[in-house]
Amino acid sequence: MSDDASYVAGSDVNYRTGPHASCDSLGQAQYDQYVYLHCWTTGDYVVNTSVWWHLRLAGTQKQGWMSSYYVLTGGANATAQNRC
Repeated sequence: MSDDASYVAGSDVNYRTGPHASCDSLGQAQYDQYVYLHCWTTGDYVVNTSVWWHLRLAGTQKQGWMSSYYVLTGGANATAQNRC
């Protein structure tokens, strides 16, 4: 797995137009789906984190925002990505 890649850690997880649960859903990602992380920012808290990733679903041009609660990062290198 590359430094900017991760997996989705939930089933039917929405990726959104912005880093808030109230933002429109652009679609849903599936458990263990490979995603590329572009950058992160803070937004609404989901469980115990306010970090949201801007990401792209691997093998597609679909992109949007997902709470880091649902993203399994590739380790410390992934969390060092640029802030949006």
